[in-house]
Amino acid sequence: MIEIITSTPLEAQELFSMNRAYHTQYAWQMHRKVTKEELNVKFQRVRLPREMLVQPSLTAEEQLEINLSADIVMIAQKNQNPAGFVALKEHNSTGVVEIVDLVVRQNYRHEKVGSKLVYTAQDWASHQGCQRLLARVTTKNDPAIQLLESNGFAYCGFQEFLLSRRDIYLHYGLFLR
Repeated sequence: MIEIITSTPLEAQELFSMNRAYHTQYAWQMHRKVTKEELNVKFQRVRLPREMLVQPSLTAEEQLEINLSADIVMIAQKNQNPAGFVALKEHNSTGVVEIVDLVVRQNYRHEKVGSKLVYTAQDWASHQGCQRLLARVTTKNDPAIQLLESNGFAYCGFQEFLLSRRDIYLHYGLFLR
């Protein structure tokens, strides 16, 4: 059974060093067509020739800075062992809560820990009176994209030229009830 406990970013700081690397057999490719009359951008899920180990796009220091700015951290525990966490930041003036980080320990992946964390984030955001939950992932993070889509999130935009590794962020959102 997965138990969720809440924490502050400072209290959860040791969890922020959890291994973020993941394996994937898919990535999302961007195709762009720009003319004077048309701007067309399309993302296509493509199977890679072999499974790829993907390292985080942000440095540990960059991710730590983001996580410490979170309002709350929810920690998933299985058999009293930390299995993962989600860090959330509320943007009060916009009615939006952003998932700034979500990590599941490798030995707990494919056990619904990520879904439980996403559901708990939805519940918390809804109780804060927010109307929308947002997340962003790189085009290489197909496992996270599948997690978000299976939990009701919809694609709502992209951002490129942001990261030093030239990754592209895909934005996903979920309207809350």
